[in-house]
Amino acid sequence: GSFHPLIRLSYSLYEDGEDGLADALAYWTIKYDDQTAVADWDQHAEALLSTHEYSPWRLLEIMSEEHAKQDMSGCVFKDIESIMACPNLQKLVAKVACLDDQVEEVLDNLLSIAIRIFMAKPSFLALHSVTGGYALLHIMPHVTQKVLAVKVYCLWVLAVYILRDFPALAPPPDR
Repeated sequence: GSFHPLIRLSYSLYEDGEDGLADALAYWTIKYDDQTAVADWDQHAEALLSTHEYSPWRLLEIMSEEHAKQDMSGCVFKDIESIMACPNLQKLVAKVACLDDQVEEVLDNLLSIAIRIFMAKPSFLALHSVTGGYALLHIMPHVTQKVLAVKVYCLWVLAVYILRDFPALAPPPDR
């Protein structure tokens, strides 16, 4: 699956030592599937990093309020490649405010959202958004482009939210 190499790498960093890390990297190499391929990754990354307007929670509120109006035409959510290729979803993710000093808070919010999606409408897909998010959290100290990593994870969480048909989510404790 899409998150399995990331989850294995995360686990090995904290549990298996150098041998486990080598095994995890070998596993990622063997299982590598360029599902996140986009025609121009630099342009895609630039678009994701271009705007900073909303918290992840506010973006979900907007999506929920207007989900019938969301223009996801031409977007097929069958795998990560199709999610990454959806220009309208990319535009939504670009609006998530995530500057360098906000990475931890935004990732925490996205994990909270992923858990709530799973609780509202359990599925294997929703479960992977939780476990993959925790794996990302664990490897984050080793990631050089933290904002971009969080924005790509945000793509996944929002896609799961759409695929699970915009479930009503319990608000975060501070709301």
